[in-house]
Amino acid sequence: MSKPKNKVQAVQSSAEYGIYVWELPNGTHFQDDQGNTLNVPARKYDITKMKQLADAASYWGKPEGKAVFMPGVGRASETQSREDIDRMAEGLTPYGDTDNWKEVFHNARNAWN
Repeated sequence: MSKPKNKVQAVQSSAEYGIYVWELPNGTHFQDDQGNTLNVPARKYDITKMKQLADAASYWGKPEGKAVFMPGVGRASETQSREDIDRMAEGLTPYGDTDNWKEVFHNARNAWN
């Protein structure tokens, strides 16, 4: 009897914390020349932070668009980003990815039962 294949499943985070990013009308996120995304750490539905993001986007010449919440996502420095990429290349999870792995382990455990 063969073992069932584990399927990769995207997990939608239900976290109340995260960041808002500025999404342009074409669906892309507003970024500077170095690829840094305009964002603000916030709790979900934080109107004050959404207004701050809209004001910043307008200041930088992109007033058209909307604030989009990304639950469970946080800012990362360049060093943290490189460390996460190295960890993933070694088959490890990136730091701070606990919500996703709770779900993955739960699904894997249930697949074997």
